[in-house]
Amino acid sequence: MADKKTCLDAALAFLGRREHAVKELRTKLMRKEYAPAEINQVIEKLIEKKLLSDERYADARARYRAQVSRWGAGRIRQELKIAGITESGAERALSRLSADGILLIDGAKTVAKRAQPALKRTQVMRALDPALTHREKMEAHQKAREKLLGKLLRKGFTLNEAKIAIAEAEAETFE
Repeated sequence: MADKKTCLDAALAFLGRREHAVKELRTKLMRKEYAPAEINQVIEKLIEKKLLSDERYADARARYRAQVSRWGAGRIRQELKIAGITESGAERALSRLSADGILLIDGAKTVAKRAQPALKRTQVMRALDPALTHREKMEAHQKAREKLLGKLLRKGFTLNEAKIAIAEAEAETFE
């Protein structure tokens, strides 16, 4: 009986820090070497008492990744899948973000805006360095754009979202 309380206490300690997906909590409890049957009982009890919810986890994680990490929908969807959230659960969480007015493209624009100094440096370099040929100047600028594009794609933005964000960043940089 003491082990069951200990497993429950460990689960509550994890949930006290942040929301967890069922799969994630099960993995953490297994690492602590609790018996699988005991873990299943604790998880069922937590779900029954509404202390553990994949839906709540998906909403919290998607919101955090969109607002703090500035991730795009693709990368958020991937992380939720790894955490054991179904595809439909991930889509519902992303839909709720949009309904709450959190636009994922804003994250791409923020990342692109942070890259404006690099884009501006290539513009200044092109203007001030007479030794560079026109082609070399254009290649340097293209390299900076490709680096930014890669960063946005790794953050989970679609190619179209990334291109829009870069175009807006360039427009503001070169005005």
